[in-house]
Amino acid sequence: MSSNYKLLKESKNELIDELLSYFQHIINVSKETYFYTEKHNKVEDDFLDKINLLEEKSDILYDNVLNSSVWIIQSNQPRASNLRFIISCINSAKELERASDYLLLITKFLNKRTLDEKLHNYFMQAFKRCIDILEISYDEFLNNDPFQARQTIKLELENYKSFLSTNTKIMIKHFDELNPNSDILDALIELINAINDLERIVTHVYNLIKSFNYIDLQ
Repeated sequence: MSSNYKLLKESKNELIDELLSYFQHIINVSKETYFYTEKHNKVEDDFLDKINLLEEKSDILYDNVLNSSVWIIQSNQPRASNLRFIISCINSAKELERASDYLLLITKFLNKRTLDEKLHNYFMQAFKRCIDILEISYDEFLNNDPFQARQTIKLELENYKSFLSTNTKIMIKHFDELNPNSDILDALIELINAINDLERIVTHVYNLIKSFNYIDLQ
């Protein structure tokens, strides 16, 4: 086995580790935001500041994956199969970066709006289920064949979309009972946007899994 091959193998493992660290960071921030909101019913300014700092860390983790990918290409002149792997890592890092952006938007929404108990409970159920899918996706990506992982998360995403659609209809009906004024309608629009952001987070993670569908991770 050539030293160049060994170096490439080690570099690929390090790149996957960086991607997994980024993935775990997104899960950790999601859970921290969820549990804080469960305790306080909304996001206070000091916690939003903390999430903004964690978003900056997310940008650093994204840059780490890009820089490592470029280094592997420059140092090892990888063949086509390895180059596809590197490109998949770059694309996956971008998916995580977009998921992180949407998580920040959700945190800003929870800072701006205080929902009544019923709406709060509906939203938090959707948030919790989003986190559950993120954790399932991480486990599938880490432990299972990429094709199997894709099928599992695709089904999770489809079920989640159906769940969100039902929940959104219930929330809109609840708003109708509140004698809507312009402020309440604005809150409804922002709530629906936040629900859509949850779906986008799961979609971006599914795209991450999908990008490795035909890639040898070994």
